[in-house]
Amino acid sequence: SSGINAEYGVTGETITLTCIAVGESAPTFMFTTGGKSSIDNTFFQEVEALAVSSDGTTHTAKYVTKAIAPNVLRNGEVITCEADYGISLGTSTKDLTVTTYYDCSS
Repeated sequence: SSGINAEYGVTGETITLTCIAVGESAPTFMFTTGGKSSIDNTFFQEVEALAVSSDGTTHTAKYVTKAIAPNVLRNGEVITCEADYGISLGTSTKDLTVTTYYDCSS
């Protein structure tokens, strides 16, 4: 099983994506948007590369990105966390819509 959550922000702020999977061994994690092989760099810029930690059978992937453009007018971007357990066990995915906003205070 897997789950995904995020902290939302305005343009210029960082967003931390966290994906949790449970299994005997850590899967290969990947965060993607729009069916691509990575996060869309039109709206997001990598701040910290994907890091995976494990505690027993619970495996956590963390990816930190920065909102570089608001996507609220597009109703946000769907970010997918994929946990690939290999050919014998398959892949688990979870989607989350991340919406970034204009910073009206600056």
